[in-house]
Amino acid sequence: MQTDMLDSHRHFGFNDKEKNRIRYKRETVCSPLVTDGSPSFIQYVRGREARTLGWEDDVLIKYLYGKLNGGRGNQTLLYNTLSGNALTGYTTWSYYYPSQDAWRPVGELLVPDTDLSLILIAPNSIVHLERNIDPVFEATGILNASGSIGYTPNRWVSPIACIDQHQLCNPTNAKCTRLVGSHGILESAMDDDLDFNRVQKVTIQRLTLFLQSSTFYHTIFTRTQSFLRAQEKVSGITSQGLPSNQWEVEMAALFDDTLANMQYQMMEYAAGSPRSDAVSVVKSWTNSSDSDRDAAVWESMCDNQRTRDTQGTLNFSILGLSLLFGLGLYIILVSFILELLLAWAQKKLGRGLYRAKRWERNGTLQQMRLLYEIQGAGVWKGTTEDFPRTTSGDLFEHDEEFSQARSV
Repeated sequence: MQTDMLDSHRHFGFNDKEKNRIRYKRETVCSPLVTDGSPSFIQYVRGREARTLGWEDDVLIKYLYGKLNGGRGNQTLLYNTLSGNALTGYTTWSYYYPSQDAWRPVGELLVPDTDLSLILIAPNSIVHLERNIDPVFEATGILNASGSIGYTPNRWVSPIACIDQHQLCNPTNAKCTRLVGSHGILESAMDDDLDFNRVQKVTIQRLTLFLQSSTFYHTIFTRTQSFLRAQEKVSGITSQGLPSNQWEVEMAALFDDTLANMQYQMMEYAAGSPRSDAVSVVKSWTNSSDSDRDAAVWESMCDNQRTRDTQGTLNFSILGLSLLFGLGLYIILVSFILELLLAWAQKKLGRGLYRAKRWERNGTLQQMRLLYEIQGAGVWKGTTEDFPRTTSGDLFEHDEEFSQARSV
């Protein structure tokens, strides 16, 4: 998985001139790890060691992907297979390197100039309604319970290893660093051959502040098993059918979440913590080791952050609003001249003139005019129009006897 070149202005919101912008690219490669027939990494606990731990043989399984701080040997995880009968759902563990000696992976997992994440997924008592051949969520063991067929997982624990690499580019000269891990990207970017200016270098430093905490581990370690998309299809311990590439779906979702978290961290630099009383605010520009010009650039970052915030604002399309206003104005204008246009067309074509005149004469005002004319009240004009009226200066009155109701 990899991104296109992400622009510091457009994608991360660093609002600055074209010459002060940088480009960023991220590549992540993931792979399920083999667990069958690999005693170097998977070992069942037997004999004296099992008795010391208080268990029978083959109840506990050691996963040997690297030593934990204070741990024994290369043991990363000790899993109890009785969890498969405990009526529990997914359990996950995650580790990353370099991690200040919290976990030291075995040499087989180390790739130079990368950040390594290890994710272990245990399905425990999950029963699948459909057979699955996904390399991580594989379930082909048949379970017949009360006439219902289900499928049990093939592995107690499925490990996935992922490596991350980063690249920075100078858009003004199209020069780029090589793909490296987060701990080496800053040093690589400071190479004089790349010709980054002072503002670009400060932008790079700000970006790299968060790259070291942008691994899959940092995206999921507080979310436990809830990060799994497969968890969304589980009710109790029963799982709906999963596609045969479910592990790829999981990794792609983590990749997207990691990028979204990076964007959030960029905004947090300028926004600060919502609880200023609970944290100490670090101001990079007050560092005495920085030059005065670097300090000014660092401080300006707080005022030059672009963000999409819809709270209290309304987004609208100028084009759409213009079309709506123009169409409404057009309809209003047409309504004023439509009758005249139709009358002109009717006269021009000579069709329906008699019906039109009759329609006008049958109008309420014309009927009232006829009543007045019968009484000899007034001299009228506009006898074929919508609004009949008396000639100028002509006065008349309504006979009282016609205004009183008569009983029949």
